[in-house]
Amino acid sequence: MDLSGHYANCEYVGRDGPVTLSQVTPDGARITGYRTTVNGGESHVSAVNSYIRNAIDGWSYYGSPLNSYISSSDTVGCSIRPACRNQAVIACLFSGSSGGNPNEEIGEQKALAFTPKQYEKTEKVTHRNWDGSHFLENLSGFETECSMLTTDTWSFPYASLIAKQEGIRITGLFGKSRNLGETEPAMLKIVKSMKKVQAKQVGCSIIPDCEDENGQMWVVVGCIFEENSRF
Repeated sequence: MDLSGHYANCEYVGRDGPVTLSQVTPDGARITGYRTTVNGGESHVSAVNSYIRNAIDGWSYYGSPLNSYISSSDTVGCSIRPACRNQAVIACLFSGSSGGNPNEEIGEQKALAFTPKQYEKTEKVTHRNWDGSHFLENLSGFETECSMLTTDTWSFPYASLIAKQEGIRITGLFGKSRNLGETEPAMLKIVKSMKKVQAKQVGCSIIPDCEDENGQMWVVVGCIFEENSRF
């Protein structure tokens, strides 16, 4: 699908998520897609192919909300723009009569990136630099969800897989705190409660309005720490 090239440009670095199109295929099938940013400073054929392959492997791992969507599509077309300040933007479009909509499969991404002010406060609490490339932040955004309210453990499967493909060791931590009318006090309480991690940098995402079964509002934060050692 040549259309995918319109959605893989350096201007889309960090703007990961579903791609919505109004076009249909010549036989009337709907077209939907997904876009992601990966570490990718090289532009030769072998590197480009590996970037795309690793991205799709990550989207379709067992348990991924995109897995059933991708497997039910009849046609796929991908484009990539490497060497965007050592990152690459990948956009893949899918079509088919049985293909779904990634917005329906994974829902709207509820996890929000931290604001610059929240970055600054988190750095002071964790004593770890914020990941300026937004790679760790994007990973946390895919993992952080309101279902974390009902568990004390989370394996961070998507983030761990993608990080391993990039040769990075990570630790994922999350926490929740009652939202009593202000998001930031709850956010700071969560970050302060996280165990100390020997890491180079960190990226976090936040959901300020998770509602429990009793109708109480909670703040959920997920953080990905890049460890000092690599694979």
